[in-house]
Amino acid sequence: MSSCGLSTTWSVRWKASCEANSQTNSPISSRPGDTEAGRGQVEQLPKGGHEVQKKKRVLFLCTQNSARSQMAEGLLKHLAGDRFEAYSAGLEPTGEIHPCAVEAMREIGIDISDQYPKGLSTYMGKMTFNYLIIVCALAEERCPKTFPGVGTTLSWIFDDPRRDEEIPYDSMLERFRTVRVR
Repeated sequence: MSSCGLSTTWSVRWKASCEANSQTNSPISSRPGDTEAGRGQVEQLPKGGHEVQKKKRVLFLCTQNSARSQMAEGLLKHLAGDRFEAYSAGLEPTGEIHPCAVEAMREIGIDISDQYPKGLSTYMGKMTFNYLIIVCALAEERCPKTFPGVGTTLSWIFDDPRRDEEIPYDSMLERFRTVRVR
């Protein structure tokens, strides 16, 4: 566990993905037709001639954008917001983030209460992303195989903590905690 009470699985997955792409010394994606989204762009600062690496953009995708993808967005912003811009979306977004997602993240000092569910159309064709990370099996099954403006697509599938919603709140919250630490 890290100091904020998270398992290192998210960090290990992220670091392994980034290292694999940097070791090849090639663009993050080499698929024909990809935009510059997958390439580490360097920008000149106006004074001093120092180069700064632009933040990489990451989009977490789920079906409803009410739990796993929202938690992942908040987690990446918290752990690496200085290096990454994190976003989340759903194929069929709900009206609100699940209260257990907000509570599970609040327990570790991450506030996602101001986040809200967004559809994939909010971003596609309007922004480019270095990474698209799919966090649910249904979204992986139903999402398009090609995303214009996306460098690398990764699948990090987590069980849906909302399944069987007719269980006591404490049991539901425990499922969200399990997703949080995986």
